[in-house]
Amino acid sequence: MSRPVVILIGHCPPDGFDELLCPIVESVVRKYLHKPSQFLKAFRDAEILDLAANNEIDLFLLILNNICFPEKSGATWMEYVADLIRYLKAVYNKPIIGLTTLAKEFRAKTNGISLDYLIPLPLKAEELEAAIREFVRLESRRVPYDKQE
Repeated sequence: MSRPVVILIGHCPPDGFDELLCPIVESVVRKYLHKPSQFLKAFRDAEILDLAANNEIDLFLLILNNICFPEKSGATWMEYVADLIRYLKAVYNKPIIGLTTLAKEFRAKTNGISLDYLIPLPLKAEELEAAIREFVRLESRRVPYDKQE
């Protein structure tokens, strides 16, 4: 059996949002990739980085407003989020879907950020499904490392 699709969800507890997201993601992944999903959950930026370093993540699903960052003077949460996204893209080069209530502001203030998808909240399930289908489309074309020449 092939390994499951590993999805890291970044958000703050306890909001129950993952109870909405996981079934949508799971159903699309199963339908199109015919693989199970494994969800890893992190609440703080350090936990996200730790899980990414110690697991083979296929997709990052980040609820941008809800990720907890350390209190540091001078930086806004958008700057912290932008730095986290840049780092994840540079090191892991995996798709990142971001969800936020401040999508317009986030786009304006983080010009050039390398999110694959930015989905505004409140969530419309069809937008998330479309982003996951695009991930699945790209994933199905990827040649596994052990099969590369």
